[in-house]
Amino acid sequence: KCLQCAAFFGYPPRTGQQVVNDPVARGKRTVLRFAAAQMATAAVAAAVSGLLAGGPAARAALAGGVIVAAGNLIFGWRLFAPGIAPASRIAKAMWAGEGLKWLWVVLAVW
Repeated sequence: KCLQCAAFFGYPPRTGQQVVNDPVARGKRTVLRFAAAQMATAAVAAAVSGLLAGGPAARAALAGGVIVAAGNLIFGWRLFAPGIAPASRIAKAMWAGEGLKWLWVVLAVW
C-alpha cells in the first residue's frame, strides 16, 4: 500500500517502514541541517579570523556563529511545534519563533 496514503488517513506505517513525506519531520531535519551549515561556516570564519587577526577574533567569530545558529534552532523548534495546523496557527508559531530568536540573540550578545 501507499505509505503516503496510510499516513494521510492516520494509519501508522508498518514496522520497519518510514514515512518519508512527513512535512514536520522534514522541516525539523532542514532546520538541523541549516544550523549545522551555519556552525561549519562559523568554524571556517573562526579559523580564517584566527590566522589573520589572532585568537580574540577567532573566538568572537565562533561565538557569533554559535549565537546565530542557536537562534535559528530556537526559531525552527517553535515554527514546527504545532505540526500540521491551520495557517493562522503556523503564522503565530512563526512570529513566536522569531521573537524568541531575537530575544536569545539580544540576551546572548548583551
